[in-house]
Amino acid sequence: MAYRRAALGALFALSVGCVPAFAADLGKGDGLADLEERVAELEATVAKKGNRRVSVTISGQINKAMLWTSEDFGPQQHGVIDNSNSPSVVSIDGAAKIDKDWKAGYRIEFGLDTARPIPLLENQVQIRHQFVYLEGPVGKVSLGHTSLATDKITQISLANTEVASRMLSLTPLSTVYFLGFDLPWNDLRRDLVRYDSPTIAGFILSASYANGDTPASSIVNSGFNPDHSWDVSLRYAVELKDGGGWRIAGGVGYRDENFTINASPISFLPFVRDRVWSGSASVMHMTSGLFLNGSMARVQGELLLGKMDYDAYALQGGIERKLFALGKTTVFAEWTQLNVDGASEKPWFWGLGAVQSVDAAAMDLYVTYRQLDLDDGSAKASSVMVGSRIRF
Repeated sequence: MAYRRAALGALFALSVGCVPAFAADLGKGDGLADLEERVAELEATVAKKGNRRVSVTISGQINKAMLWTSEDFGPQQHGVIDNSNSPSVVSIDGAAKIDKDWKAGYRIEFGLDTARPIPLLENQVQIRHQFVYLEGPVGKVSLGHTSLATDKITQISLANTEVASRMLSLTPLSTVYFLGFDLPWNDLRRDLVRYDSPTIAGFILSASYANGDTPASSIVNSGFNPDHSWDVSLRYAVELKDGGGWRIAGGVGYRDENFTINASPISFLPFVRDRVWSGSASVMHMTSGLFLNGSMARVQGELLLGKMDYDAYALQGGIERKLFALGKTTVFAEWTQLNVDGASEKPWFWGLGAVQSVDAAAMDLYVTYRQLDLDDGSAKASSVMVGSRIRF
């Protein structure tokens, strides 16, 4: 008790200059009780602590890069960008234990991309996540703006490649709509309710239902109103100790998204329904560091007139080992192809990349090269990106 009184007295002495009104009140009643009450009020104002029931953690990352592109991507350009493969964000997480089995919490996450994405026309500071959740022995239920169950289902990688390259994606060279490489299997966030099961023998089942918020509806006078979207996914991860040690991870998912159409005007994205099957898998040999990732997706798109079906495939492979005291080095090659039913052209790209982790600074340094071939007789386009991500 003596130590507690001394600590409380020291804390009060430090704070008295900031809150002089507290000192005037301490002469009334039980001095220790009043002091403890003031300490509680001071603790409640500190973001790191939150209040006495809900903890608060602030985290995030900054990811900046220098990007050079050939003139075949448009005017030849170079410049500093926010690398949207793993974008700059600030996250605020809170949690409180209800009892030994149940807890409640929330997440607010802001995206800090300095370039306004088109055609979503979002502000430079974007609310990526804003939801509450309840979690217990039977799973987790989330309510608010966050990822659909199938978000990132095509990007599973056990190696440290995401900071430099995402499968089935031209990010950061293009918007999510360019050539369909990214649409509609990456960055799927909506206003929704979502369920995630507890991990059972390495499996996690997820499902979500959303309405009232889709990318098309964010465009003024697009002619599209979202009707509803639902999806389901199954993810798996395991580590095998035999044979030098293996890690395996994968996931599959299905999403069904419907729209209702206003009479006028007609949107430049005349989809009335998307049905998407997608998935990816990753395997790594822990002793050698060799890894292989694969991803695929199939879209059945219903249009106002007719349909448009397409699919995409991606492979990544390489090695991840600790060659330097700084941290692990990841070197990889990649290939991706898009096929549109009925089209003779099959756009594809290949690339190379390297990531160096700097463990002491929670940092990654990376460099990538990509070459895109539209398969239409035009010149091939290329890009080089060099950047750094630091987490906090």
